[in-house]
Amino acid sequence: MNGSGIRELEVPCSPAPARARPERAAGALAAADQERRERIEGTQQTGGLYGPGVDWSALLEPLDASLRGELLKYGELAQATYDGFDGRHWSPHCGTFLHGLRCLLPALGLGGHGYAATAFVYATSEGGWVPRWLRRQLHTAAWDGHANWIGYVAAAGAAEARRAGHRDIVVAWRGTITPDEWALDMRTRMVPFELNAGNDKGARVAEGFHTMYTSSNAGSKYGPRATRSPAS
Repeated sequence: MNGSGIRELEVPCSPAPARARPERAAGALAAADQERRERIEGTQQTGGLYGPGVDWSALLEPLDASLRGELLKYGELAQATYDGFDGRHWSPHCGTFLHGLRCLLPALGLGGHGYAATAFVYATSEGGWVPRWLRRQLHTAAWDGHANWIGYVAAAGAAEARRAGHRDIVVAWRGTITPDEWALDMRTRMVPFELNAGNDKGARVAEGFHTMYTSSNAGSKYGPRATRSPAS
């Protein structure tokens, strides 16, 4: 993934193509979202779960209800990067997202968590070569031949901040999906996380991931900045 970036983009909301009957899929999403709302409303403030010196050992056996709710919440927000990815190889939008920025979480039944997506994250996949017949983007008018949607940034709303006792920012990043990304994963040589010797603290990371995380591609609309660059 040679080059990546964070970019806020608003596109019309459109539901993902349902595998089940549309009314059945919509009902399931609504029921799941309501269950999450009730679970969150029934959870006490979680401010005590965070901060310096907090010890979770006493909360594990049995698993504390508040801690369980937090783990489920962040797991579901991470899963949205997979459920929201358009991997349909016949689609001109293959490699992008199934839902627009403002409706990403509600469309996936996650609106009850009280977060709103504020920016999308992209990464290009030019560093790993794969044969044309293995590429996902088969449409001649694919949205971008150099970039894939890889995640999003979301901020907690006022109600969630009051419940949790703090306002947090979620940066959710999916794992490997496309053949180009798998090809990059083969570059397993360990390199310094910071190539600048003055900033090198001894940390090392796989070369393929490092390329994705630190590179940029000025020629791509969705990859002008490295993914590690702060979201504007």
